[in-house]
Amino acid sequence: MPRLPTRLYSTAPPSARLNFPTDFSTTPILNHTAQSALQNIELPPDIQNGTTKRMNLFQSVNDAMSLALAADESVILFGEDVAFGGVFRCSMGLAENFGSERVFNTPLSEQGIVGFGIGAAAEGMKAIAEIQFADYVYPAFDQLVNEAAKFRYRDGKEGRHVGGLTVRMPCGGVGHGALYHSQSPESLFTHIPGLRVIMPRSPIQAKGLLLSAIASNDPCIFMEPKALYRAAVEQVPTGTYYLPLSKAEVLKEGSDLTIVSYGHPLYTCSAAIEKAEKDLGISIELIDLRTVYPWDKETVLKSVRKTGRCVVVHESMVNAGIGAEVAASIQEDKETFLRLEASVMRVAGWSVHMALMFERFNIPDVANIKALTIETPTLVSQLGPAFEKYNEEQFATVKLPGSSQHVIISSHNSLGDGRYYDVESSSSFAFDHSTQKASAVQSYVLESSQSDLVKSLSKSLGSHVKEHYPNASYGVYPIENDSKIAILVVANKYSPNNFWNGRWRSLYIFDPTSSSLSGSIKVDVHYYEDGNVRLLTNKPVSASISSASASTILREITIAEKKYQEELNKGFNNLSEGAFKGLRRQLPITRQKIEWDKISGYRLGQDIGGGSSNKR
Repeated sequence: MPRLPTRLYSTAPPSARLNFPTDFSTTPILNHTAQSALQNIELPPDIQNGTTKRMNLFQSVNDAMSLALAADESVILFGEDVAFGGVFRCSMGLAENFGSERVFNTPLSEQGIVGFGIGAAAEGMKAIAEIQFADYVYPAFDQLVNEAAKFRYRDGKEGRHVGGLTVRMPCGGVGHGALYHSQSPESLFTHIPGLRVIMPRSPIQAKGLLLSAIASNDPCIFMEPKALYRAAVEQVPTGTYYLPLSKAEVLKEGSDLTIVSYGHPLYTCSAAIEKAEKDLGISIELIDLRTVYPWDKETVLKSVRKTGRCVVVHESMVNAGIGAEVAASIQEDKETFLRLEASVMRVAGWSVHMALMFERFNIPDVANIKALTIETPTLVSQLGPAFEKYNEEQFATVKLPGSSQHVIISSHNSLGDGRYYDVESSSSFAFDHSTQKASAVQSYVLESSQSDLVKSLSKSLGSHVKEHYPNASYGVYPIENDSKIAILVVANKYSPNNFWNGRWRSLYIFDPTSSSLSGSIKVDVHYYEDGNVRLLTNKPVSASISSASASTILREITIAEKKYQEELNKGFNNLSEGAFKGLRRQLPITRQKIEWDKISGYRLGQDIGGGSSNKR
């Protein structure tokens, strides 16, 4: 049975029927056999008659650069940590094979990296500059816009240009990149004459398009979807081949609707098409732009004239994006406009910065494409159940009007119809899951046969939390028809000055009938200064309770939390440097670089809660 990736994806709204993760082992977007890979009509005859090798996307990028370096001594590769293999291993082994004069590291300066590349290209070199993340390309905008893009216009009669420059950068979301590792800024480059902007969908495409970019007489921005680096695997032709730039590819022909996309969202589009054609009996054409600037208008216009309808899908923000440009071009072409039977629609990222907590909702995960367009004003209300499920699972917290205390939102204290109750304040309230705001506070009297124990536990838990998690929220609630008691603690810590944030969530269920305590402790810590390292743990808890008193129950909770933190600290201390490097998402980083005694040791809960380092 194929192993599906663990990428986060949104919970389906009521009208959605297709939200599930992509199965990269079966998607028709990839060539799973050598025969299908070699049937590509864009490949030259010698490649079609050759062999293939199974590669993922980062390996195909590595292969393309290796072939370019071997074929032309003027090709050089440089960037942050490139000689070490790069953040995503795209340059693994190249420094060893071609020497430090051709594959080398640079200082941490995107402006300097691109500026150096422009100078090298102006002198006849084929310069491949790597920007570690597309999110950090902005300091280099002056070099790209005012130098690289304008070079041939400025020195036209001299015949000089910087067409040998290729700027590579990972882009897009992966589910946990948050503000600074999730952006897809391709539309910013598409406003600049003189640049080519390319985004491949697969290993075969990445190799052929990158080789074409390196050989191009135009400076090229080559954007590589991070989510596909390891997920997209297919048979890739060996040897050197070039795929055309600024030429779209029709991946699937259809007659009723044209879907235009590029990069990672093509996989979601393919899955949506499969379901829509089966359920609705329609025929859908799918086009991959490949080069988003200058893009292949004629292929798109020809398709829309045939189908009369078009949807454009991309991961970057909907405002002023590629979708807007494609839609405008379709409507500006008289022949195509007169053939339209519906307005051109867009499915894209929201016009918000990528929040870690809501990244799963921001990346288009198309179930019913029509339901996620600007013609659906009820989108937020349709996503209500998804927000509700997420907030309850994450133990979201909210301040009640007129109160400074945060109250937990969970299924355990839900009254139904969007209302929740809080034992501590003896109140109930309405909660808007999309805005995360509370309103309509009313007094609430807990009616439970366990009310005395619940109130006693709540009081004792308050003291416990105040000592160990000063900024935490907690709650004690009778559940399952008053037969059990749920005990919840959630603490969030955001430490931007120290480049980390974390969340502690613990849930315990006390069963008076069996005198047992069960539950789990979940900790999620994200460190992102010189790396992108995530600690994600889930510790089951099980204990016998000698007497059904608040002090006894709380003592077992304290013991469980202390033991867990000690085990966590011991496990990390025993983790070898090699094993730690295997966990990292970004280079360079070592165990010593991170102050793990503060964020994964015995004082974990106190630090996440913002408290002192007093031991239990």
